[in-house]
Amino acid sequence: MLWILLLVSSTQSACPTFQCTYFSDDSTDCAKFVMSKSQIFINQYPCNTMMTFCKYSDLISTWHEHESEVSTSSSSSDISLPEIYANTTRRVLASSSSWNSTSGAANYIACKQYTVPYTTQNINETAEEICTNKDSYAKKKLASGEHLKECSSDQDCLLLDGTYGSCVCSTVGRQYCTLQLGDTIAADAIDAACNKEYTKLMYYLYYVDAFIVLINSLNCFSINIFEQIIYEAQSEAVSGSSTTYSNNGFILDGALISAIIILS
Repeated sequence: MLWILLLVSSTQSACPTFQCTYFSDDSTDCAKFVMSKSQIFINQYPCNTMMTFCKYSDLISTWHEHESEVSTSSSSSDISLPEIYANTTRRVLASSSSWNSTSGAANYIACKQYTVPYTTQNINETAEEICTNKDSYAKKKLASGEHLKECSSDQDCLLLDGTYGSCVCSTVGRQYCTLQLGDTIAADAIDAACNKEYTKLMYYLYYVDAFIVLINSLNCFSINIFEQIIYEAQSEAVSGSSTTYSNNGFILDGALISAIIILS
């Protein structure tokens, strides 16, 4: 069965922008929300627990859950970011009930472990499913326009088979249609599946998952954003490079990380 990491679609026009910043070097948090500024700050330091990250799709989902709390009052717009951080009690988001909706508040997102969806252990089943349904997957592409396709709702992301893709907030504060396996820039995934080129197939699957993140990738994304880290590691596996990635003092080989199962 094909597993796809789903980004939460939006019919809202308001999207956050992203910025890298340093938390404490022993932080268990990977992101910080300041709703009044429509900004999400990503920790420049890696999480202090091995193999824990933020997932971009979760950040956007959480953002939309609390989007109505974005303040448009002149009082909050006059508050500087240093003042916000100095004067606000720190809140770590463990559940919706812990969210601090006070104007100007900074809410922290805790690092978390995630499951790698495609591995050397299950990719053969995914490849078989894609190849068996290759005609259907080939129609999973934009009916009109090309990527990057800006959008305001899912209806702007009509696919050739009559279904809709998702309109998702990017890292630059604008919404774009998500990439599908049938789209021109990822269509080689179907051939890779039928040819049993598993390493190449995993690359395209992770590319589809990370597409929105890669529109405007920041350097801290390679440290703490799950979708980009897995995509970059699989890119190394395809190229045969021996580049390694450091996460909390542990060295991860790019050619092997896609085979690691991270327990959820």
